[in-house]
Amino acid sequence: MRRFILSIFVLSVAISSLASAYQGDVIYIDGERWTLMGQPIERDSALFHHLLDVLPKERRYSSGNWHGYTGYWSVRDGQLYLDSIRVGFDYDNSVMATTVFPANNKDGKEIPPFVPADDMFKVFHDYYANGEIVASWITGKVRVARGHVVKYVHQGYMRSLEYEQHFTVDQGRITDCIAYHNRIVVGDSWMNDLGNRNNPKFREKIQQMIPIPVENYPELAGIKKIGVVVSDIQVDSLGNLVDCSVKIDFKGDNDELKDRLSQEVKAALMNLRPWKVLYINNEYVTDIENFWFRYDLEQ
Repeated sequence: MRRFILSIFVLSVAISSLASAYQGDVIYIDGERWTLMGQPIERDSALFHHLLDVLPKERRYSSGNWHGYTGYWSVRDGQLYLDSIRVGFDYDNSVMATTVFPANNKDGKEIPPFVPADDMFKVFHDYYANGEIVASWITGKVRVARGHVVKYVHQGYMRSLEYEQHFTVDQGRITDCIAYHNRIVVGDSWMNDLGNRNNPKFREKIQQMIPIPVENYPELAGIKKIGVVVSDIQVDSLGNLVDCSVKIDFKGDNDELKDRLSQEVKAALMNLRPWKVLYINNEYVTDIENFWFRYDLEQ
């Protein structure tokens, strides 16, 4: 079971390394530009696929924008509106969308071209009211953010920015809003000296900082490698480790030994400080949720 857990963890790390951070849509709130951490058009699958049918085929795609479009939204009088959809093209591509929808250009001349108004109407005709698109198909949570990145996660919309607002939306109307001010509380960390985890010197350094007294464990005879997974890391505002989970994996089924080694490693981790501390969504967290490393044992 533990070998299975470690294998799944390593696989998840590998998959995550191939993921990308998504750029998100754009939303205006009280005249300020925010990043909408998502693309809410996709919440209605039929609407989304209808939109893809009318978007120019020549638009530019990227790993941060797989569908090649950006929605521009606004909040007015507690209501969420879709103002426009814009697409980009490669510089050597002469095909451009020239019709502006709507006429309200908030971003100046550097914006990508708008999707033609006729195409927009074909897709969103059920949501038009007084010449505007009321986003009444959206119900659920909507997260918006702006400012510096406090915690970067290279996957989806998981990064955390300095200022965030989390909306509760009911058929396009905002019924609740929670505002957060995220920040770095303790910027230094004992892990800063370890360098890149893919570097062989990382293992050498971490074995020095988190030693396992092999001489106390004769049961390790014949075992060449030990895998360690540290997860569920909890810290306080001063950079102290409050709690964590440690899983040990090596060849063999000696669960009692693995438990003893887990406690040994956890005790060593508890003595290391400071841990980097972030204040995100009113909670103290560290910049990494889990990590793993390997001991190379000399017998």
